[in-house]
Amino acid sequence: MDQWPMQQMFRQQPDSAGRNLVDVEKANYARHQPVLERIVRQYGFPGVRQVGKTSSHNFWLMVQHADAHPEFQPLPGGVWE
Repeated sequence: MDQWPMQQMFRQQPDSAGRNLVDVEKANYARHQPVLERIVRQYGFPGVRQVGKTSSHNFWLMVQHADAHPEFQPLPGGVWE
């Protein structure tokens, strides 16, 4: 869901509903942000051992794209304080 607007933009394809895809992408990330933060607070980063390779990677992608919340993104070295 969070990758769809970006993929459409890369393909230079419009949204069939006429929405601005940048706004759709920002809204998706804003909706996911509180969930990501809650998971990290409660469990820490969901690593491969806890959730499997695909889910851990997908979680990381969502964190990586949280550009509106740089304070949430890990410190250099890939760890949260």
